[in-house]
Amino acid sequence: DFEDARGADVRFTVKLRDFADLPPFLVQAEHYERAVLRDWAPGQRLQIPFLGADGKLEYYKGTLQEVIADDGAMPGPWNSVLVRWDEDDDGGDNEASPWEAQFLDPRSDNPLPEFDDEDGDGRRWRLSPVLREFLAQAVGELMEQRFAAPFKEPVNLAALPLYGRMVPNPIDLSLIMRRLANDYYHTLDALAFDARLLHGNCLHFNLEESDIAR
Repeated sequence: DFEDARGADVRFTVKLRDFADLPPFLVQAEHYERAVLRDWAPGQRLQIPFLGADGKLEYYKGTLQEVIADDGAMPGPWNSVLVRWDEDDDGGDNEASPWEAQFLDPRSDNPLPEFDDEDGDGRRWRLSPVLREFLAQAVGELMEQRFAAPFKEPVNLAALPLYGRMVPNPIDLSLIMRRLANDYYHTLDALAFDARLLHGNCLHFNLEESDIAR
């Protein structure tokens, strides 16, 4: 109950299913912060993606009218931009949240790049190439160790069908390497989370006194 837990240190887990091009209700800190910091100005062309009745991706297109100041009723930028949609017959303005909208080029009405990283504001959300290379080298060296053999590749579920029922979020060193190569990790904490997950899965599935658990 979040009403009773306000001000307390509450920890919880959410499984996020990421659908490309659709605005999530659970917004990553990276996307939230960078969306809010964009140059929101009246006249900016916008579009918001949505799933049509046939399940295909469609877009509402419109023009930003104004940015609403935080009145305290709904703290933060939730529904803080007023947009007049092109196909809105009554000509009224509709509220939207910054992370829902995509900017459009006013000349072509085509989507602009989601975020401009030239100023470096978004770089803190990515591990630097040098650090990623260093970490990949360290993980690669770890994979060469004899004790790492059981963790190098995904568990063979045909040989161990019980593993799939006991371990809901499997992880292995080859997956961590691919994630490093594809710039998946935004922070060192994210990489550390996967390392702890690997360790925790091992302890959960194997007997405490087994060689692999030790």
